[in-house]
Amino acid sequence: MKLNFERLIVDTEPQHCLFTSEAYVVLTKAGLTVAADVIVKKVTRTVERTLLISPQSLSQPLVERMANNSFKLSGIEVWVYKSGGDRSAKYCVED
Repeated sequence: MKLNFERLIVDTEPQHCLFTSEAYVVLTKAGLTVAADVIVKKVTRTVERTLLISPQSLSQPLVERMANNSFKLSGIEVWVYKSGGDRSAKYCVED
């Protein structure tokens, strides 16, 4: 379980993410949740972050992509963003 991590905050701005780990458990203020490490590719640099992948609108598209990647999360490269500005907006995942 990972206790200290820098979380990737996803908003309406698309983020280009390369998954570098398999899913694991992290401890947040709300309790235990599922996460994975990603490299976020920006125009001038890359940053390593932890992405919480427990929301169904995020996890379901990732599971579908894992089926085409030997059932592994690492190595999957996608664009991730939220469909709206409110907290309950669904995640969008695109190749």
